[in-house]
Amino acid sequence: MSKKFVALSSVFLMLCSFASQAALITYSYANLDSSFDASDSLLDYYNSQTPVASMTVSEFDMEGTFDDSIMKVTFSFDLASDVLFETFAGLDAGFGAEIYVNGVLGFDSSDDLWWSKKWNSSDVVSFEQFLSAGTNTIDVVWAEECCGGLSSIAFSTPLNGGDLTLLSLSSLGDIEASAPSAPVSVNAPGTVGVLAISLLAIIRLRKNI
Repeated sequence: MSKKFVALSSVFLMLCSFASQAALITYSYANLDSSFDASDSLLDYYNSQTPVASMTVSEFDMEGTFDDSIMKVTFSFDLASDVLFETFAGLDAGFGAEIYVNGVLGFDSSDDLWWSKKWNSSDVVSFEQFLSAGTNTIDVVWAEECCGGLSSIAFSTPLNGGDLTLLSLSSLGDIEASAPSAPVSVNAPGTVGVLAISLLAIIRLRKNI
């Protein structure tokens, strides 16, 4: 294998790492057992259990809710500047729901929630907060006893014109790209400098080959 090939491969991998952290959505659930108490923290209970399944999804729209289970959707994304962000959750949650923003509880309800697959339902839960520049993570946790219905999550922000937008990797990518000072360098400081050094290394290697 030539030095030139190794150098070019290394630079290619380095350039790939310059992109900001990609948006991520995960969906997981665990079974309810006799220790479950709906009046306690749902997230604490979830964290005390072993998830039955955990998966990365490209969107969360009309996804099934499992009987006698506690569900959690976590999504994270990058912002280049502070912005107002509102999370909406249409759930089948007989034991209520919680919304956490960067690990801090923002919404908590123990009501029996069923949104009837309509965003104008009074059982749709939401929480609005200013998010800071950088990586932000939001957790939606809910529990259901029986008859698990379909659930969806959406959001709204001035970055998407204030429209109710279904949660997906594509829609999160859109707000990352539309933010002032696109967040390419949020998680990759010094990108230009590293790129210049890498290109210089190639030039020097070519002279020595």
